[in-house]
Amino acid sequence: QTPTEPPRRLSNLSESFQQLSRMVSPSVVKVAAVGYRKLDEWETDEPGVAARQQSAGSGVIIGQDGLILTNAHVVIGAQRVQVTLPATQNASARSRSGVKTAGRIVRAKVVGVDLETDVAVLRVQEKGLAALKFADSEAVQQGEIVLAFGSPMGLENSVTMGVVSSSA
Repeated sequence: QTPTEPPRRLSNLSESFQQLSRMVSPSVVKVAAVGYRKLDEWETDEPGVAARQQSAGSGVIIGQDGLILTNAHVVIGAQRVQVTLPATQNASARSRSGVKTAGRIVRAKVVGVDLETDVAVLRVQEKGLAALKFADSEAVQQGEIVLAFGSPMGLENSVTMGVVSSSA
């Protein structure tokens, strides 16, 4: 091992992250919602005034039949929800723009919301999607390395590493 080569263990860890990212990316979606909300008293002097509201976030496909998990705060109060499904591998290779999505935009319906845990379930009319399985959240331990996959602020297919700071 030369001084310019990373230690083999670090290289193996990096390769594992890359492999996991390739496995997960077909299941990560963008979520966009448009709706209206009543303005708070401090925002206007006129009672009952509504304002247009847009929000965006990430989601993950949890059912091959079109079920998607996202954050409740992204879709709460939305009249229209759209999901950008990941591009196929061929389309993704042709389009490498960080701004223009290579995926396909479809309408979604909110089928469930839990405000306490900030989770929402969406359904799209698609079949054969790349779904991820749930893991056992009871098995998570403090100090474990975790990866968060998503599409924050319009970016496509990002990954962030962290450490579990607390477990129940």
